[in-house]
Amino acid sequence: SLQWTYSTKGLVSSVVPESGQIGTRVELRGSALRGSGASVSQVLLGQTAATIVSETDTLVVVTAARANA
Repeated sequence: SLQWTYSTKGLVSSVVPESGQIGTRVELRGSALRGSGASVSQVLLGQTAATIVSETDTLVVVTAARANA
């Protein structure tokens, strides 16, 4: 028989600050932020990938990067 595992969906409860410039440090708080994976694979601020600085299942810290033209 086939088996499958339900993956927990992450929930972001706060993003601080809500706006900023390139290089701004942004904290995302919530629960199950890694989902069922071992790490966060990507964080988008708008449509731009941010640089992940550190992560736990409840806090991800990123730095806002320059958008590609």
